[in-house]
Amino acid sequence: MKKVLITLLLAFANLCLVHALSPFSKTSNTQEHVKSVVFLGDSNLWSGGDDCTNSRSWSYWFKNILQPETCRSYARSGATWSNTERTKADVNNYSEVLSDENVIWNQVLRLINDIESKKFAPPQYIFIMAGTNDAWFHQQRPSLLKESVHDVFSKPLVETKPMLSLAAAVRYNCELLHTRLPQSKVILVTPMLTIRASKDRVSNISNVIADCGKRLNAPVIRLDTPSLINPLQERKQKQNTIDGTHTNVRGAEKIGRYIVSQFKFILIKK
Repeated sequence: MKKVLITLLLAFANLCLVHALSPFSKTSNTQEHVKSVVFLGDSNLWSGGDDCTNSRSWSYWFKNILQPETCRSYARSGATWSNTERTKADVNNYSEVLSDENVIWNQVLRLINDIESKKFAPPQYIFIMAGTNDAWFHQQRPSLLKESVHDVFSKPLVETKPMLSLAAAVRYNCELLHTRLPQSKVILVTPMLTIRASKDRVSNISNVIADCGKRLNAPVIRLDTPSLINPLQERKQKQNTIDGTHTNVRGAEKIGRYIVSQFKFILIKK
């Protein structure tokens, strides 16, 4: 009887330990920590709406699972990380297609403008997910990968403008947010695989974002894996997207739950 009791106690202790180590056991604590979130990005965040209430975007599922007090999106369809020679600062521009002003930089400026004008309080977390359009329309962004991450971080920040390369854009925007919104934590999310660009191109873009994140001490969540969105499968039969690039509800939930799981690991490491 004594041996049975000891065995049961040990089993219970192991169960408690596994539960404590699981990121999903932190739900209540995570909800206490996640008070305000802002999303910057392209169409796979834009589709969730400014208030993140459309279930075709992972922002909806993130909001639904973690229930932050406030959740806002500044994302725009067609947005790119990289600028062009003609890109100008414009917080009022609205576009849903690829254009000179439809860039992450202008989303960053719009967010900063809203906060400094007291429209909103500074967010606790800023998620930036872009790169799909940089990969898709790379011919219209010829300088996208011409600068290495090492080269970009070897020169003064001011020399990274006009942010024609991906590395320059990631560095400049993240450092601008860090300077102007020091209380906000930036989290970088790489693009998913798509039928509109090769796996190698998306992976190269994701590698640059991840390398920049490492140098900036910004957590990175990578989505460039066929276990999330599989272009070969999507070409044959749409399962997680509506067109091989933009998530349907099923795909958005899959991506959202994955990002939440990775985000919880980030919170545990803090």
